Amino acid sequence: MHLEKTVAKLLASVIEPEVATMVSACLLEYDFERYKSSKVWAIVRQGDSWLLTIEDKDEFALGFGSSTKTIMMLGFSSADAVGEWCA
Repeated sequence: MHLEKTVAKLLASVIEPEVATMVSACLLEYDFERYKSSKVWAIVRQGDSWLLTIEDKDEFALGFGSSTKTIMMLGFSSADAVGEWCA
């Protein structure tokens, strides 16, 4: 039941994709450099939380910020969009 609600909430927050710029990360030692040097799309938004994906990759990360121009990502990513959103 919890997973169904989480997925429904995620799907309800899907946005028109916007190019996102990574400026920092909470955990720099993981995937920040890859996201910083790639074309990244913000695809879900809830308040200042964003679900991010690298163009043409099945990889997702959680980011924070008031604008897609200055996103701080959590720092790690995976192929599990729901798992990253709940991180």
